[in-house]
Amino acid sequence: MRRALGLAILVTIVAGCGIQSSTRSSHLAAAPAGKDVNLALRRSDLPSGYSLSYARRWGNGAAATRDSLPVAVYRQHGRIVSYETAYQQKGMLGLLAVDDSVASYATPDGAHWVLRRNQTETLHRRYHGKLYHQVAMRRVGDESYAYAVVARVHGYLYTLNIILFRQGSYMGYLLGGGLTGSFKLSQLVHLAQTMAGRARTV
Repeated sequence: MRRALGLAILVTIVAGCGIQSSTRSSHLAAAPAGKDVNLALRRSDLPSGYSLSYARRWGNGAAATRDSLPVAVYRQHGRIVSYETAYQQKGMLGLLAVDDSVASYATPDGAHWVLRRNQTETLHRRYHGKLYHQVAMRRVGDESYAYAVVARVHGYLYTLNIILFRQGSYMGYLLGGGLTGSFKLSQLVHLAQTMAGRARTV
């Protein structure tokens, strides 16, 4: 039953989400170009008790099919690849599951484009009938935003948080959730900062 509750909060969202821009393209163009590197979360990034439940490399063809887009659109914007991982723990409290991905683009403008595109998608998504809304968070990378939704699932009240950030030519996404009040957004922010830190050094 505990495992089922943990799986219930994992929602499949476009790997590589978007955020509202707070930076102009003159600044974006100065950042380094993206590469085919795996910057997704590693097991060692999380506290003890979490296990890897999913890992995948998304090339342009597979990502275009998943996102119902012509592959030419991703190529036009310089998408290179994205890597996704998901982790979960067996307990009832805290972050029950974390899903994350980092998408690499040839230029910061490409990463900025996918952030903007998926910002709109995030704000129109529903979780058990409830819409996500933007919440305040400490900045991660060059630009970052956080979203939250609270909904009742199988009699339990859950909170899901999404963090979207851009670091240079890389766009990061995290989804985490658990019983409302049993975890803090700052836990996800810390993980996002870990991912952004790797992107700064490649």
